[in-house]
Amino acid sequence: MERMEAFVEIQIPKELDPCNEQDLRDFFQRACDLKTDFSEALDLECEPRHSHAIVDSVTIMRVEKNETIITIAYSVKLSHFQACNDLTGHWSFDRRLIGICEGNVWKFETHVATPRRSTHEEF
Repeated sequence: MERMEAFVEIQIPKELDPCNEQDLRDFFQRACDLKTDFSEALDLECEPRHSHAIVDSVTIMRVEKNETIITIAYSVKLSHFQACNDLTGHWSFDRRLIGICEGNVWKFETHVATPRRSTHEEF
């Protein structure tokens, strides 16, 4: 199977200082909160046993940039409610995203979700 590369391109405002980590964190946090195209690059998948989990929040933890590469560390908080047991579970996981800087356009590969497999397919 051939995998097509798709990218999310983010236009960085000229007034944003690319050397100021706090400004970059705030910019990408707003992009997450507003569910912009940037969200398509984030890996929000969790283990199959938690397939009914709900993403509660995504927090941008750190943004590092050099000449051509940008690395974004983020935390995903999830919850899960089991009505039959009246249980609520909360947990989180950390991930990182790496992109390419081309002037004021930064590119991130679009996340492709892992296809769910049935029990039959696993045998």
